Amino acid sequence: MTYMQPIRRFAMFMLAAALLGLLAGSPAGASIIDDHFDDGDVATNTTGDGTGFVDRKGFGASPAVESGSILTQANAADGTQQTLLLSNETFSVASAMTTRITWTLTDVSKNLVNTGNGRMLLGVIADNESGTSIGNLNPYESDRDGLWIAINHDQDPAAGEGVGGLAYIDGADDDAVGFTSFSWDDNGAGVGGGTLIDFGSGATREDRNSIDMIAGDVTVILDVSQDAWSLSFASTDTNAVLPASVSGTFTGLGAINDLSNVHAAAFLQGNGNTTFSFDRITVESIAVPAPVALPAGLVLFGGMLMRRR
Repeated sequence: MTYMQPIRRFAMFMLAAALLGLLAGSPAGASIIDDHFDDGDVATNTTGDGTGFVDRKGFGASPAVESGSILTQANAADGTQQTLLLSNETFSVASAMTTRITWTLTDVSKNLVNTGNGRMLLGVIADNESGTSIGNLNPYESDRDGLWIAINHDQDPAAGEGVGGLAYIDGADDDAVGFTSFSWDDNGAGVGGGTLIDFGSGATREDRNSIDMIAGDVTVILDVSQDAWSLSFASTDTNAVLPASVSGTFTGLGAINDLSNVHAAAFLQGNGNTTFSFDRITVESIAVPAPVALPAGLVLFGGMLMRRR
């Protein structure tokens, strides 16, 4: 063995390492927020990724409670009470990368009260306000851009049906662009056995209807990039019948995605002891950028090493 052979082997090893590093791009699954609500304080996250959530209140709503790995937002029968939960961290959902936001729910419930509102929304909202106690927090009336999943619409479906949807909010115009709607499985008889969320009958508006989540859990999954979005659902409960996955584009529905600085969020407007319980909220980048082109000089250097004896 000549003294040049170890040198060439080392150089080839370094070249291979450089090639792998350049071709790999950024790693997939980069976690931005992962909060299991298990440190007893909504405003902190000592055991996960991210630093917790801001619990904003409107019209005298009660504070969110973090206990036993569950974050519960509960409002009394006064339909004006509002809660807006916002992640401390902001992130972009308007880039080439795909960002995935998930909310794992362990309970969704509301007593039947035919007055006031009982709106339940999950989504992302633009970062252009501050403070923890302000007036109307309703995402549809807050002058803030956002992308929101309604657990229940406030339209007039048939009794016992559960209908949700996804809408883009243009805060400047207070316009909502409906992207899609979906149906929760409800046997129509107000009973369990394969039912995911049970909607009571007899109400004229769904947001004034009783709701009871029968499944053990349900995870709502929202994927967003510059012009694409998808919405899907998952559950560890094998009896749960989940809404079908759906996807689309912003431009295809006449919207422009400018959500470059947003919070992960949840909104609750109280009506009849309305309750949202979360086990986990996450945000992560899940797409890998295109491979980086190899510099010509490095290619030439590698070829010279390979040709030498």
